[in-house]
Amino acid sequence: MMEQEERTNDVANPAHDRHETGPAEQTAHHTPHGPEREPEALTAETCPVRQDMTITEIRMDARHRLRMLELGIRVGAVTQVTQRSNFGGRVLAVGTGRIAIDGATARSILVTPIPAAQAAHETHGDNR
Repeated sequence: MMEQEERTNDVANPAHDRHETGPAEQTAHHTPHGPEREPEALTAETCPVRQDMTITEIRMDARHRLRMLELGIRVGAVTQVTQRSNFGGRVLAVGTGRIAIDGATARSILVTPIPAAQAAHETHGDNR
């Protein structure tokens, strides 16, 4: 009988139904359209075609990251998306080679743009 009363009290207690917010949630910045989100990282899938980029991170397991290293796709390498294909696939220029990758792989390669002035000094095999 006592257990049943406790359950009834738990159900009737609104504190159990309410989500308690922590300090991080209470200090979130809000805009008129909802909470602010950090900008999404630029990936080989989302970067513009024919723009020099530096690879900043490769988000893969060790086995697949090793394969990327074998192909020349490594952190710090200068790359450029030369072609886009359906379903997120891309062709990357790295060094003097061209490497076709699927959409999932393209999404796992994070890049940052290289300023035009700096790009003139960098090369990845194009004759410009």
